[in-house]
Amino acid sequence: MRAKVLFTATIAMILALPAPAAVAATDDQVTTGSPTVGASEVPIRVSDASRFGTQVIYDVGCWTTFRPPAPGGAPMTHYYANCANTWDIVCPAVYVNGVPTVYDRAWQVVGPYPGVADDTNTAVWYYGATIPNGIYTTVFC
Repeated sequence: MRAKVLFTATIAMILALPAPAAVAATDDQVTTGSPTVGASEVPIRVSDASRFGTQVIYDVGCWTTFRPPAPGGAPMTHYYANCANTWDIVCPAVYVNGVPTVYDRAWQVVGPYPGVADDTNTAVWYYGATIPNGIYTTVFC
C-alpha cells in the first residue's frame, strides 16, 4: 500500500514500557484491529459518533491533532479534521525506527470542510496504548 504522509508528530519516550494489552471497545467505538509493530501489539479504535444520529463538534484545528500530544505509551486520541473542499479516505499510521505501519483497517471517509470540525469531516481514532518511541501521523489510504 502506498501512503502519502499528511502530518507527523513525534511522541517522546522517557521509559521503555511493556507491550500494551488489548482494550475492549465501548458503546461509541468499534475495534478495528491490533497490528503488531515490533514487539508491541497496538490496539486502536475508531469513534463512530455519527451512528447515534447527532452531530458531534470537535475542539480541534485543521488537519492532525493528538490529545495528549506526547503520551509516552499512554492512551491517545488522534483527530484528522479535513479542512479541504474534497472527500478523502484517511488512515492513521505510526513510524517505529523509521519503519511505517499504516492501520489500513481503520480507514475513515472525511467530507468537505463546512467551517467547523464535526463528525462529517473529522476522523477520530483512539489508541488504548501508544508505542512510546512511535511517530504518529495521518495518511491518505
